[in-house]
Amino acid sequence: MMPILRNDAAVPLVVVRGRVAVRDGAPVEAVGRERGFGQFLPAGAVTA
Repeated sequence: MMPILRNDAAVPLVVVRGRVAVRDGAPVEAVGRERGFGQFLPAGAVTA
């Protein structure tokens, strides 16, 4: 997995797997509700 780091002032939107995930600094409604955006990894999480 690859963490997504963003700076709201630097980019107008974030695209994950071809879908807009964040627009104007706020997540779109589909994030957390629909599949295809991946999963949240809290700081310090260990992945395999």
